[in-house]
Amino acid sequence: MVKQAILPRVHGLALKTTVAA
Repeated sequence: MVKQAILPRVHGLALKTTVAA
């Protein structure tokens, strides 16, 4: 359950970083 809560945040952060780059 913890991974399901953290994973989306990390994925969203990585996605923002990719878009910013």
